[in-house]
Amino acid sequence: IRISLVALFCLLEFVLLITTARAQKGADKNMLALAAKIKHDIDILASDSLEGRGAGMHGEALAADYIAGRFRELGLQPYKSEQFLHDFLIKEGRKVGSFAYFKLNEQNLVIGKDVVQLPYGHGDRILGSALPFVDETDNIWMVSMKAAKAETSANPYQALYDKAKDCIQHGATAILFFNDAEASKDLNLNHPPKLDALSVPVVFIHHKAYVNFIKPFMHKDWIDIDARFGYEDANLSAHNVVAFLPKENATATLLLTADYDFLGQNEKHYPGANENASAVAALLNLAELIKNTELHQYNVLFMAFSGSQYNHQGRVALLNDLTISAGHISGIIDLGSLGRLNTSRELFLNGLGTADSWKALPDKCNKGFVLKTDSSGYGWGGYS
Repeated sequence: IRISLVALFCLLEFVLLITTARAQKGADKNMLALAAKIKHDIDILASDSLEGRGAGMHGEALAADYIAGRFRELGLQPYKSEQFLHDFLIKEGRKVGSFAYFKLNEQNLVIGKDVVQLPYGHGDRILGSALPFVDETDNIWMVSMKAAKAETSANPYQALYDKAKDCIQHGATAILFFNDAEASKDLNLNHPPKLDALSVPVVFIHHKAYVNFIKPFMHKDWIDIDARFGYEDANLSAHNVVAFLPKENATATLLLTADYDFLGQNEKHYPGANENASAVAALLNLAELIKNTELHQYNVLFMAFSGSQYNHQGRVALLNDLTISAGHISGIIDLGSLGRLNTSRELFLNGLGTADSWKALPDKCNKGFVLKTDSSGYGWGGYS
């Protein structure tokens, strides 16, 4: 059977129909079998063992292996290499260096949780002994939040900054502010105001760390301080998964894509059944249907992307590595969040105006959906 774009859209909507609805009574065996495969793929990808498929995390690697295994079972080929995985680096910014530490009396505090380095301070080393409320020239000063009057200030960040400048003028070589008020007064440094740099290191010790590491020694003995700061690139190693279905006489290529990573597992577990396991399951089963149909006009690339939570860096990395020129790409169909269908059966199709040949296809193949279309090639999701 020679398949056209119309037939391809019909296959796609057939898969969507089964992905978004339970197999109805009286459905034929083929539909029931396909529904079972889609459910199995979703169950695997959204399982607890994959830990929410956070990009660069263990669960993402397990998901990538599963998707690659499914491509291999279907008899598809890797793209440009001997493996289905396309490795790339997620550039997350900066993180506390692995060499950095902060100790009070040989007890380790967690940088970023117990103690934070204030961005206007200067220097990456603090070493010496100090006693709270004992302010010696040419020594480390330990200054309470109450003494700086920061806990009652409408702008505690500015109050600490002004106090730090005063400490430096009187001979402090480093300044350790500590929260002796209450936990609600801990500094939030997500969006700190920009202030001029000072000449010595300045840190802030949160209330819980004050209670555990400073308060027991208050007015008793000097506190030994040993700290080293520094940052390093916070890159994550992540994986796209790509399969290729070539046709001998094809002169153009279709790209069928979906994101497969999600939020991962931190304090909560985010299985991501509909973000985006449902679409990946549709992609896998669409690949099987196309593989078993003679798609003479087109080569097809099946792409499962990671890095969606990091500004779609996986898509950017892979598209930059494509050896196919833009003129030989017939189209891109990107699948997202297919597992939830509301009672009005709305199906959203974006980007139909990016090619004249797309516009009439959905209506020709519609299987009972209420189509919501947008002609723009920009907007929600990774397709833009």
